[in-house]
Amino acid sequence: MSKFLDENGNWKCTACGMCCRHPSTVKWLKEQTGEDFDRGDGLCKHLTDDNRCRIYTIRPHGCNTANYSVSAERMAAECESYQEA
Repeated sequence: MSKFLDENGNWKCTACGMCCRHPSTVKWLKEQTGEDFDRGDGLCKHLTDDNRCRIYTIRPHGCNTANYSVSAERMAAECESYQEA
């Protein structure tokens, strides 16, 4: 079992918002939705001030697995769950 997954295989999220940063660099996101998710400052336009997803129940499928597609270097630098593991 991964140190980043709980006993049910779910990501141990601390709501740091790292997975929702730089959406313009995630090629599949625009291809999948036809929408530009970057609000102009490198954050997803659906990310709230408390690092929650405004469209969580209808978010694109790829957002369910975004934390698996982020590089280990970026995770180590930005993700609180990763840093605490």
